Amino acid sequence: MKKYVLIVDDEDDVRELLKDMIESTVEEEVTILEASNGIEGFRLIRNQQFHLLISDLKMPKMDGKGLIESMRTMEKKLLPKSILILSGFLDGNKAGRKVGSVTYMSKPWNQPELETYFREVIDGVMPKNAEGAKAVQFVTCFIEGTLAAVRETAGIEAVKKNVEKKNEEDLSHGDISAVISFTSSKFKGCLIVSFEKDCFLSIANKMSDEEFSDLSPSASNAAGILSEQILERAKPDLSALGFQLENSVTSIFIGEGHQVKHLLKGSRMAIEFTTDAGTFCIETILSPK
Repeated sequence: MKKYVLIVDDEDDVRELLKDMIESTVEEEVTILEASNGIEGFRLIRNQQFHLLISDLKMPKMDGKGLIESMRTMEKKLLPKSILILSGFLDGNKAGRKVGSVTYMSKPWNQPELETYFREVIDGVMPKNAEGAKAVQFVTCFIEGTLAAVRETAGIEAVKKNVEKKNEEDLSHGDISAVISFTSSKFKGCLIVSFEKDCFLSIANKMSDEEFSDLSPSASNAAGILSEQILERAKPDLSALGFQLENSVTSIFIGEGHQVKHLLKGSRMAIEFTTDAGTFCIETILSPK
């Protein structure tokens, strides 16, 4: 069945390049329509359901954000099945992300990556590393959830320093750790948030009216709250990726230099963050049921 693609971009040469790439890359029969701004694009979208919408952000008359907002007034069944935002003005955290049906890529684009995307969306051909890519997206949800939770609950700007894949025998360690086990119908997962003492106390004191000077049981409440806030902020993006969380249980471990062993088997991703007060680390693991 013929599939319709709409390219919305104010640069003629960009539209032509994308059109040529699609026609030379995919095997499905496609009809490609073009628009130079959001108003023209929205007019076409109201009259034809598109399999794929490709849109720039910065455009005259109506930009890409305005186009997306306008589409929210339409019936869901009439909307494009997939949307690609292709722009040189993306926030650093958005490039390469997928949220629901919307994928974000930067200009200038990576040719192999864009060709793979077209084959996946138009031809339905999944890349060989699709599961690996989804695992990376899973971790990204927690990275962004962590940055948001620390900033919004404690007013502290954390910076992602390092991402490392660890084996089962590599144990988590810290001075205070919060462990959240979560489940869904398809998988089991775990999040560990481990802090150095000074870093944790700095965050805990900014989260609470109390003044903590040591790793007391009352201070441990802040570790539980922060880890749960990380999970809550990650949930919307996790759901968009198909990771629907059903239940979660939080445990707290205190003791300088302690180690925490994952109960789930499998490799894990460890992400280190730095703050003005010190470092902390989160680890995630995903295991199919």
